[in-house]
Amino acid sequence: MTKRAMAIACHPDDIEFGMAGTLLRLQQAGYEIHYMNVSNGSLGSEKYDRDTIVAMRRNEAKTSCELAGFHYHESICDDLEVFYN
Repeated sequence: MTKRAMAIACHPDDIEFGMAGTLLRLQQAGYEIHYMNVSNGSLGSEKYDRDTIVAMRRNEAKTSCELAGFHYHESICDDLEVFYN
């Protein structure tokens, strides 16, 4: 049976800054690691337009996953569309 762990964070970079070490340790212990940012980072820049920053954040996340050997999952919404109910 495959052991799996999934990191889910609200914003791009949250996983890298807050969870990467733990995820790498889990991976070393034999877990298959899955990665998902809920929002796509659409409001993460004053310098770039929406489409540009979303593409940049997606590419950064995919590159992180490729480097670490994690499974990437697409974001599901823009920034400010995440609600806690």
